[in-house]
Amino acid sequence: MSSRNPRRSATQWAAIIAEYQAGAEDEAAFCRRHQLNRLTFRKHKYANNKTPRQTVKPSGFKEVRLPITPRECITVHAHGVRVDVPVSMDMIAVAQLVKTLQHER
Repeated sequence: MSSRNPRRSATQWAAIIAEYQAGAEDEAAFCRRHQLNRLTFRKHKYANNKTPRQTVKPSGFKEVRLPITPRECITVHAHGVRVDVPVSMDMIAVAQLVKTLQHER
């Protein structure tokens, strides 16, 4: 007899993930109880949403995309925020943006 777990369909995995999410059991205990490989379980758990469930605080900011190509912009990282600004933007305005972000944190 093979020691491998049987292959499951996408429908079966969806039911397994739904059962896990409806319960209060932690991931490790759930996988042990169902004899699931934890890495395989996680692959299916996060298949539809590319990142694990997280609590995300609303920032009050809305993403704005400008019609520019990556070569025509500068990426500014300040205080956990990434902003892509056009190279034509006044650098004083960029500095003021970074300063504002600093004071908001």
